[in-house]
Amino acid sequence: MNKNTLILHGDKAEEWKAVIGTDRVPVTAPISIEIIDREGKHREAFMVDFQAWDRDTQQRVVDHIARKFSATSDDVEETIMAEGLPITVDDCEWTLASNDLLRYAL
Repeated sequence: MNKNTLILHGDKAEEWKAVIGTDRVPVTAPISIEIIDREGKHREAFMVDFQAWDRDTQQRVVDHIARKFSATSDDVEETIMAEGLPITVDDCEWTLASNDLLRYAL
């Protein structure tokens, strides 16, 4: 398991399982950030650690997102590499498993 992993629950978990075969998604840090979504809304999200996946899994994710948003796989991959891949906290139920939490304790 990646040191920072979202364990998804509910509908979003089923979507990810269908694409990557698991409900566990590696994230870059155990803290969320604010993003602006495609509709211009501010949302809380974790950044997926896309590089933690092997090339086959990366391609399945890219292809899934391309289908979901009617985009080309090339455009999706280019965007992920340039901007990252957020997963919004309000789109799913989740648990964070991390070996890194104490680094961020106040």
